[in-house]
Amino acid sequence: MSGYGFGYILRSSSLNNEYDLTRDGTHCGYGLAEYTVACCYYESLIAPRCGISVVGNSARIDVSDKKSKYPPVNVTDKNALIAQEAVYLATKVCIIAKILKITLLQ
Repeated sequence: MSGYGFGYILRSSSLNNEYDLTRDGTHCGYGLAEYTVACCYYESLIAPRCGISVVGNSARIDVSDKKSKYPPVNVTDKNALIAQEAVYLATKVCIIAKILKITLLQ
């Protein structure tokens, strides 16, 4: 989860942990990080076609059986909403950037 999208937003939030939301120092961690990636797919692919945002979605991921080098971050109602809002903001920033790029190229 690198770059200036939702990964940047989450890493600069209260949800970041000492492992940078990874499961081994590199790959996306189970639980909250994995949930956020799923939200990103939803917000990028499904929301524009159905008109239903991921913000407020009640789906959660159970990480009780996941094993990794670093402990997974459980998805709670509180941190799920923060992740959903981070994804929502990141997708809107990407859309605005694409519009500006197209406008500047013309």
